[in-house]
Amino acid sequence: PLFRSKNFSLCALVALLALVFVTTSCSKDDETPSFDSESILGTWEIQSMNYATALGDWGIEVHQKLTFKGNSRCTTGIAGETSYKVEDGLIKTYNEYSETPMFIYQLVHREGNKMHVRVYKKVVEEGKYYNIHLEKK
Repeated sequence: PLFRSKNFSLCALVALLALVFVTTSCSKDDETPSFDSESILGTWEIQSMNYATALGDWGIEVHQKLTFKGNSRCTTGIAGETSYKVEDGLIKTYNEYSETPMFIYQLVHREGNKMHVRVYKKVVEEGKYYNIHLEKK
């Protein structure tokens, strides 16, 4: 009887640990942050920025304002960047006249009225992006 109770206790402990592992590994915290069409509306100002690798001048500057409107129109201070779409949790901007892709904005972290965003030029390429920190105005 003693052997059976130790064996049972060991099995129960393993089952409990497995349950704890499964429930904590499926946490909502593991989800990748993403944009939605409502949360980006308004005017955002770049508070700070840096880049992963030297990329040249993309026309992005500190204190620049980006405004996203509900009609898929935007103003960013970058010539030609006038329309956007939210697709797969990313903001993709375009030149409205030629429909040429311009930038892709990927949300890294959001807290209240502040966001950390990666900006890619036309396509997402590892290591080729600007980090910008935005605050809603």
